[in-house]
Amino acid sequence: MKKTILSGMAATIMLAACQQNEVLVDPNGGSTGSNSEAISFGLPLPDNGSRTALSQATGFPLGSVITVDGFQTNDKQQVFRLFTDQAVEHSAAGTWTYSPVRYWDIKSTYVFYAFYPYGMAHTFDAGNRTYAVDSYTVPDSKDSQEDIMIAQENHTLPLNLVTLNFNHILSQVNFYFKASSNFSLNQVEKVELTHFDVTGIRNEGSYAQTGFNATTGIAEGQWTLAANSGLYDFPEVTAVAPIQSHTDVSTLEDGLLMLPQGLNDVWAEISYRISYDNGSQSAYSAKVNLAKVKAVLQNSTTGSVEQIDKWKPNHVYNYYFAFDPSKQNTDNWTIDYNGSTGGDGTPIEGATLVQDEGGNFIGVDIDGDGQADYPLAWEDIDGDGKDEGGIDHDGDGHIDNVDGENVNHADPTSPAYGSVTDGNANNPGGGDVILIDTDGDGICETQLENPLPISTAIEFSAEIEEWEGTYDAVVDAQ
Repeated sequence: MKKTILSGMAATIMLAACQQNEVLVDPNGGSTGSNSEAISFGLPLPDNGSRTALSQATGFPLGSVITVDGFQTNDKQQVFRLFTDQAVEHSAAGTWTYSPVRYWDIKSTYVFYAFYPYGMAHTFDAGNRTYAVDSYTVPDSKDSQEDIMIAQENHTLPLNLVTLNFNHILSQVNFYFKASSNFSLNQVEKVELTHFDVTGIRNEGSYAQTGFNATTGIAEGQWTLAANSGLYDFPEVTAVAPIQSHTDVSTLEDGLLMLPQGLNDVWAEISYRISYDNGSQSAYSAKVNLAKVKAVLQNSTTGSVEQIDKWKPNHVYNYYFAFDPSKQNTDNWTIDYNGSTGGDGTPIEGATLVQDEGGNFIGVDIDGDGQADYPLAWEDIDGDGKDEGGIDHDGDGHIDNVDGENVNHADPTSPAYGSVTDGNANNPGGGDVILIDTDGDGICETQLENPLPISTAIEFSAEIEEWEGTYDAVVDAQ
């Protein structure tokens, strides 16, 4: 497996607000009474919104138009289509207007549905009472992107304000740059970003709503990427405010409204330059697969770490690229975990090491999903006083004999830890230590040990060479 070895940055990505539900309207906002028999709409939001990515804080900007569909059921249980793709405009602070005005019947019941924005091509299935977006392409320009939302199904009693609670069906994605708390900024003047780009984001798809969640009321549905979907042209970033302390956080790009999608093909590339107090500089770069990012859901009661291998609708993803050139970037290592099968030290295509949040090696990923397919065991099998790491299929706490060599048991192909004939008292089962290619030459030559025998720190040693030549001269002093 050929991989590019990038300069020594571990582009640690943290999701501080990953999967944070962004409910546009407070579902506890309630409705207010009205003395008028006219059907009126209200959305209890501030009137200061101006961004394309909307939220409770921004509200709907003046001039925003929503689509309303509604049904009336009279006392004879007859159902009438009261509103059909009705435009309702935020015409003034706290005021939503439409024409022609409809009026309540006190003996009837009503149910309302709504979609935003009004001008976006969409359909409403009156039978299933669901919305669909047949085809949508994410604009490359952030300022041209629109927040697509569907309101929760609304049952309002006559003579009350119809308060519609909207939820997003796109994903909001934000990127930030900061220093890792583990990296010392002592004698560092500043850290400057020189390049940031994200590739592989698909930008064309269709959405079909399937219904509403019985517990939350939020619209449920599925985005399907177009078969020949193009790619979103992420705006390359070449400079942001420099980082000079651990409290500095620079925005790379924020407020992007992206199609929910899998992230296996989505990569972030980042380069930065460190300037030291004495005037010297160093530069680093890395390429990170976003599908391997792990995070804790903000406000989660469990605090469990999730694999963020896809963006989901109605969720916010905050990616904090925390630079730490002292940390190993294991994504760029190729490994050999099966001993001498295929030749000792031969990299295994697609195999990578998996670390937990603390940077501890916990397994080997063989299918590229970032999860540990094979767990690790640690033991000193060569008697050097350091624990080596190898895979442990059977969970017995010992490194497996993956290649089946040096074994003497009933099934030599199974990864068991049995008696062997190799004579190594420390490795009686012929366990195979994972080997790492640390120099990028295509040969895995370094054992995976705890602690690792390699470091990204630039180290020095010094020796004095012998004098180039020594002359012996006999001087006649007479």
